[in-house]
Amino acid sequence: MSKTIGFRPGPAELDVLARAAEHGTSTSDAIKRGLALLDREMWWQGARDDMERLADEDLTTEPDAW
Repeated sequence: MSKTIGFRPGPAELDVLARAAEHGTSTSDAIKRGLALLDREMWWQGARDDMERLADEDLTTEPDAW
């Protein structure tokens, strides 16, 4: 299901969209790619948070699961 959202780009965003258009990227595709990159960035942040949380974990003190 498609949903339309509002977006008011500022000068910096308009510049990025214009440069992307020079390479054949539509505004819609540029925004979708930006959202995909944001999603990946959030995933990496979660992974970094997990690494910090588990940094002191010592698996050699745990019994073997097999």
